[in-house]
Amino acid sequence: PGYHLTADLADQAIRWIGEHRTIDSTRPFFLHFATGAPHSPHHAPRDLIESYAGVFDDGWDVIREQTLASQIDPKIMRGQKELFAFAENDQFFLLANHATNHSTYLNIYNQRLNGYILALDRHSGEELWMHKTPALNLVLDDLRQLPVFILGGSKHERKHNLYIGKFTVQILDKQTGEVLVDDSFMTQNQVQQITWSAARRQLRMHAYNTIYTIQPARQQTEK
Repeated sequence: PGYHLTADLADQAIRWIGEHRTIDSTRPFFLHFATGAPHSPHHAPRDLIESYAGVFDDGWDVIREQTLASQIDPKIMRGQKELFAFAENDQFFLLANHATNHSTYLNIYNQRLNGYILALDRHSGEELWMHKTPALNLVLDDLRQLPVFILGGSKHERKHNLYIGKFTVQILDKQTGEVLVDDSFMTQNQVQQITWSAARRQLRMHAYNTIYTIQPARQQTEK
């Protein structure tokens, strides 16, 4: 009673290291310490098992929903129609949309956004930052390689019986949620490629035979 394999293995490893150092403390050694924890039959200390009594009685799916709800402000999630999530390094990103239809479009691999981007600490679940998005589209090309989120979208507006194309773009810092770029410009051409230079803090958009370049106003002032 009270025996646990992992604790026994740890005790034996400590004893072996002590004996080795006593014989020759200058000689290097290799210790492969493999616990039984991830292998069947699963064996956990009785007091640890008892501390979780009843916690998972409702099943994994219920616990998942309860845990997620406890990490997200219910006022934000109320009324959201779509939910997308992905993890990257130490952050967990949640994309929540309040509508399944959309008012802007983008000819680049993307995910529509019209609600919130929420960044959580991947380990503690603590909210790091939140950004309310207009109806734009998250560029998915090179999403994990870039230090920023690129949001963009085209929309035609009627002016004096003419339909004028307007492109809006936002750049968000993944670590802080800071809006680095929030700009729009008139164009009749479809934006087909968007690139971000972290070194220059510069956004380049290729639309047919035109290249648009945008930099944060703060960066221009510093120059």
